[in-house]
Amino acid sequence: PMAKRVVLCALLGGLAMFLWSSFIHMATPLGEAGVQEIPRDREEAVLHAMRDGIAEEGLYLFPGFGLPPGAPRDEAAQKRWQERYLTVPHGVLVYHPPGGSLDFPRLLGVEFLSDVLLAAVAAILLGRAKLRDHGQRVLFVSLMGVLPFLAIDVSLANWYGFPLAYALASLVDQLGAFILAGFVLAWQMKP
Repeated sequence: PMAKRVVLCALLGGLAMFLWSSFIHMATPLGEAGVQEIPRDREEAVLHAMRDGIAEEGLYLFPGFGLPPGAPRDEAAQKRWQERYLTVPHGVLVYHPPGGSLDFPRLLGVEFLSDVLLAAVAAILLGRAKLRDHGQRVLFVSLMGVLPFLAIDVSLANWYGFPLAYALASLVDQLGAFILAGFVLAWQMKP
């Protein structure tokens, strides 16, 4: 019976989370908070430079250390990088070369599966918590929505300069999704 309840909670809670995030991204400005486009009059030059300068898909930090792959970052290299960091643009770039396809149904499927798995983990933890009060069960699951913000978004803002608006919008997204899942799971996962 416990496994059946976890599966049901995973599906219902995951659906609630997926619908909440869909709403946040499609019907509110929070889905674009902190994200900007390259100015239109400069976009073509930037895209051309990326096409010519980056061959492989990947996550790039810039400026780089200018060392061969695997070379140690000694004190002198670290000092040169710090000096350069202060004098040139710096940031993070997720790059995909031209080509490929935009498989929107697959992207939505992966997102939904992720939400189902999150709800399953929350249901398992809630089942182990043995909280009798409905409100405590909702709160228990809801607080899980703060974890991605603290573990991921704060670090991205701190280390890589992700905008605060982006991090806070992510908090609203995650917290809202876990609150809704909390109501679903608290209803289903009674001790």
